[in-house]
Amino acid sequence: MNAVGIIAEYNPCHNGHLYHINKSKSDTGADCAVVIMSGNFMQRGTPAVMDKYTRAKCAILSGADLVIELPVIYSTGSAELFARGAISILNGLGNISHISFGSECSSLDRLHEIAVCLASESDVYKESLRKYISSGLNMPVARSHAFSELYGYDAREILSAPNNILAIEYMKALIRTGSSIIPYNITRRDNDYHDDFMTGSISSATAIRKHMESGETDCIRNAVSTVVYDIIQSISGVTMPITPDDMSYLLKYALRDKSAHLNEYMDVSDAMAVRMRNYLSSQYDDFTFLNAAAAVKTKDITFTRVCRAFTHIVLGITDNMIRSAENAGFPSYARILASSAQGRKFLGSIRKAALIPVISNCHDDIPKLNDICKELLMTDIKTSDIYNDIVYYKFGNKIKDDYRSRPLIL
Repeated sequence: MNAVGIIAEYNPCHNGHLYHINKSKSDTGADCAVVIMSGNFMQRGTPAVMDKYTRAKCAILSGADLVIELPVIYSTGSAELFARGAISILNGLGNISHISFGSECSSLDRLHEIAVCLASESDVYKESLRKYISSGLNMPVARSHAFSELYGYDAREILSAPNNILAIEYMKALIRTGSSIIPYNITRRDNDYHDDFMTGSISSATAIRKHMESGETDCIRNAVSTVVYDIIQSISGVTMPITPDDMSYLLKYALRDKSAHLNEYMDVSDAMAVRMRNYLSSQYDDFTFLNAAAAVKTKDITFTRVCRAFTHIVLGITDNMIRSAENAGFPSYARILASSAQGRKFLGSIRKAALIPVISNCHDDIPKLNDICKELLMTDIKTSDIYNDIVYYKFGNKIKDDYRSRPLIL
């Protein structure tokens, strides 16, 4: 079978995603769309608005054929880590001919040129990058200036758009792993990633979440398919919406633990750790996740990085865990969340040839894993328990834990 890979969060799955899934399959001639999807926690350092099994179901009903969970240490990492983890799964599955991504840039060649530069990390590029970082610029801005200096055109607009950044990181990961998967670009249409207002039938996930979080689900009716809208309506106020501020008490008590070495958690520097504890002391009674992130960020430390750091503290994701994964070559497994009949056929075609374990039952499949993959999966299970606890304490309703959940077959 010919399959196209898609890396996504679907937070939530909307008409733009439906368009992307179906166009990816038709343009690449794929029989099957295999989605690597973040679980319950997102790359921008926030919890998903609704749980991973519900989002996987929405993806299948929107045209995807197989949804595989991206391990949480990758899904909450930087764009580079997020991409490398997802690409390692697609490489390990086999039978993936293309990876399709959406970006703000219409030129795949331009994105690929930047990816080649970043993947090679030439001495000239690294020297230019150091120069701009030492001048006080943060990494994303310094990288844009360094590339523009080397290649003679202004890359700042390309490198400031979030989907472009991910597209470049996907291609960089393909280059570094020597992958045979072919990149395919679909230009983003009708709205911007950061738009927080509805723009018709194709609206940003940011705008849709804003209405979901405020309980105004009627406003999103035209931006999602009928089946996805019905699912959202059925669980609104039951198990969703979950927002970053629903993690406030967990973060507050984690920061209160004076024995904890905050700088051991991923994305937490010494300076950030001091700012975090200082903010807790000054705003103890009015402490919230988002207000704390806004207070801790600086010119050199982005709001998103602070959110990721907070999430890593709450979830217990440390630098040592990431180093172990990197040293082991970004190990992975394919943990199935949902599939269509076509997705089941694809699984049947790759089960013997796949280079990574395929997991459908945590209890039965854990013994098949090596130690590093076992640690990754146990971290996924633990963080799902944390998410489910957040749901329970907010709504009083339980979501099945990962041991009792089975892949949805639709």
